[in-house]
Amino acid sequence: MRLMLCIAVTSTIWLSAQVPAHAEKLVLVAGGGDGADGTSAVGGQLRSPFGVHFDQAGNMYLVELTGQRVRKVDSRGVLTTVAGTGELGNAGDGGPAAKAQFNGMHSLAIAPDGSIYLSDTWNNRIRKLDPQSGTISAVAGTGEKGFSGDGGPAAQAKFGGIYCVALDPAGARMYLADLDNRRIRVVDLKTGIVGTVAGNGEKGVPADGADAKTSPLVDPRAVAADRQGNVYLLERSGHALRVVDPSGKIRTVVGT
Repeated sequence: MRLMLCIAVTSTIWLSAQVPAHAEKLVLVAGGGDGADGTSAVGGQLRSPFGVHFDQAGNMYLVELTGQRVRKVDSRGVLTTVAGTGELGNAGDGGPAAKAQFNGMHSLAIAPDGSIYLSDTWNNRIRKLDPQSGTISAVAGTGEKGFSGDGGPAAQAKFGGIYCVALDPAGARMYLADLDNRRIRVVDLKTGIVGTVAGNGEKGVPADGADAKTSPLVDPRAVAADRQGNVYLLERSGHALRVVDPSGKIRTVVGT
């Protein structure tokens, strides 16, 4: 069975399951009601659910764009809050994730060790939720919008609206869609050093076979990486899917 996610910012989350007979069934799994934490996710209250990710145990995690919270739907279908007070802000690092404040989260990624990385988009940071201690910390971004820091610690770098965060399959590298800077950035999670994978900051269509770092991009909105070391980026205004191969060359996969 292949599962596909359809995320709506109408306070509901639906799952579409394609079965071998090619029939599809749309199932509501969370939202649409006014239920509180500890109750069934179906009928629970969500505020603009956006990015969704699953851990290795099959629990579903989601970020609320306007709700400023990270929610969890466990294997029993119970909804709980794992991070965020619900108030807009930029606070709480070093303390319990439940007392943290966020500003417009769009995406999340879960590492093999259970660590949850959150794209705190309009705070221009990546926050990390430690699964063992339950604490929150900033692992990338000073909180000030801008572009700087390549070759140095990610926590001291500047970003311009991180709309997507993704990990490579090994959980060793973290990729960021730095949309307003028109770049794809990467953080080595062992050293904490940040660099650029693609984009020179200019808006434009990259030439196939060109060096990705010196090529223009058209508003990179999402990013993903495969086991072969390829990095895929989706351009919001460019209407294209592009790939950066392990040698650092970029080409268009779909679109213009």
